[in-house]
Amino acid sequence: MMSGLGASAFPGPSLVEGRRKSGHAEGRMRVRITIAVLCLTAVTILPGSGPRPVRAQAITVSAGDLLEYYGAGEYDVVRRALTEAASGDLGVVLEALQRNAPAWIDADGPGGRDRRRMIAATFALEAAQASLADRWERSRAMIEWASGLLAKSRPSERERIWHLAALALCEGAGDVVAIDAQLARMERRFPGEPRIVLGRAFIGEIPSWEAHAGYLGGCDPD
Repeated sequence: MMSGLGASAFPGPSLVEGRRKSGHAEGRMRVRITIAVLCLTAVTILPGSGPRPVRAQAITVSAGDLLEYYGAGEYDVVRRALTEAASGDLGVVLEALQRNAPAWIDADGPGGRDRRRMIAATFALEAAQASLADRWERSRAMIEWASGLLAKSRPSERERIWHLAALALCEGAGDVVAIDAQLARMERRFPGEPRIVLGRAFIGEIPSWEAHAGYLGGCDPD
């Protein structure tokens, strides 16, 4: 995500806006790819008995049901149900997860908790990504909730990938406070992660982009 851009790289406000849009697009693509990896991993570690057969028409929307279908790999079904249930408001989804996810996570007993926590956290991350552009404050709360969930398990490679995706979302939003908080969580869980250093550099660049955009936006074109 680092660009190393200096003042000479900003010939006009349109480029700054384009840089931001491009960065958001790259962030969204990287998050989608990372989430896809997490989803496939979660499905492959489901118990040997396999998921129950699922049908879109059979869903009664609740947080537990959505997590169950998500864990079974029915991502498109869950996305549609999520949109309908939340009416576009992630706050509704987050409240439901806070109420119902603990029971769902405990449903397989102690041996299944880590796997179910990862499924719930990946579900939350995908929901957060869906509202990145227009309801970022809800997305940020979803990331914070899921991070706390994962902190109850031992660090793993799947969790490391999850944190990288969460960081990409925060960077895509350009939220310095959220980026800093996410980096702090990564430092606690994965202190040697190289992306932490790059994330700090990204924070340092944001004020420069904003300053250049403000200056060039106020220049007289004549």
